[in-house]
Amino acid sequence: MNNDKPRHLIAKYLAGECTPSEKQEVERWYDEYDAGNKKYLNDDAEEIKSSAERSFEELRERLALPVEVPGGQIKSFKVSVKVWLAAASILLVLSVGGYFLLGYSAKSQLTAQQETGPIKPGTNKAILTLPGGEKINLTDAGSGVLAKAGGISISKTADGQLVYQSSREDANISNGKVQYNTLSTPRGGQFQVILPDGSHVWLNSASTIVYPTAFTGKTRAVKLQGEAYFEVAKNKHMPFVVTTNKLDVKVLGTHFNVTAYDDDAAITTTLLEGSVQLNKGTVKAMLTPGLQGVAFNNQQNIAVQKANMEQVMAWRNGYFAFEDTSIKDVMKIAARWYDVEVSYHGSVENKKFGGSISRYKNITELLDNMSESGGFHYQIEGRRILLTD
Repeated sequence: MNNDKPRHLIAKYLAGECTPSEKQEVERWYDEYDAGNKKYLNDDAEEIKSSAERSFEELRERLALPVEVPGGQIKSFKVSVKVWLAAASILLVLSVGGYFLLGYSAKSQLTAQQETGPIKPGTNKAILTLPGGEKINLTDAGSGVLAKAGGISISKTADGQLVYQSSREDANISNGKVQYNTLSTPRGGQFQVILPDGSHVWLNSASTIVYPTAFTGKTRAVKLQGEAYFEVAKNKHMPFVVTTNKLDVKVLGTHFNVTAYDDDAAITTTLLEGSVQLNKGTVKAMLTPGLQGVAFNNQQNIAVQKANMEQVMAWRNGYFAFEDTSIKDVMKIAARWYDVEVSYHGSVENKKFGGSISRYKNITELLDNMSESGGFHYQIEGRRILLTD
């Protein structure tokens, strides 16, 4: 990066001529430098120490210069400690030359990662809550039978699936009450469950599904918050119903994906195989394979459109796929999977990104691809990511 801009801004900063946004930018340089780059200054590195001394001396000389103000008056310019530190820090970075400016160097990113470890992808982890309220941490649980009750056996397989097996038709009835289990994945987690009817469910990160320990009656009903992919066992006499906050998805036996996060603007159902009926109040819509229904939270209607199947199924198949997607939407998905917080500076969140990458790479690989194609920068501090123009 050309050093002229930061040197020019520092000069304006010291003269008190920065606009509010320029002043904020210089002080942000200091904050980011203070959080990362200065930790690389080794006290034993004579070359760096010498460069630092020269930079500080240069700064002292500039601080001592009088400043001419409107009206021809001359005054001695005094600056706060933070002004001095901010300017000194940037001059130091410029002098040693080995640190990429503005806090976006690979070393700056590496510093935060060394402190907390690299931000790794999510894994198979979830909490199973039994009818009586007992919680089983499936992340730590070994394979084999986890619980037995009312004729139901719950097991965890060696490849990380939760499986229900029933020996009685009325296994979900105990003292006249339907028994429900709750499977919840945290941010940075995913899990699979094979329901009592044989339906296979893949649960994405930060999601919850509630289901009976066995299905009886006229429907097979489950409740979903978050995202899940369903491969429903066929049963023409007992429709399978997924209930979300504002939409019901009714099927007989089919493959489909439902995205119903509370912080999304819409509930999206995408059909891969079979047929699906969507119900939102009195509004109904039918889907055929390759279509998706979008039910916006602030609208009563259900929009039916052609689906980008690769993008929809990417998470289920172990990768991210985006096509002209806003950076803000990309990072919302990534944040759930990597369990990170994201903030933005400037207009970067409105930029677009397209491409695909494995979900099992560290987050830096995704960010590197995005920053190279999108023309923005990123900085990692612990589990917080800052994106900026």
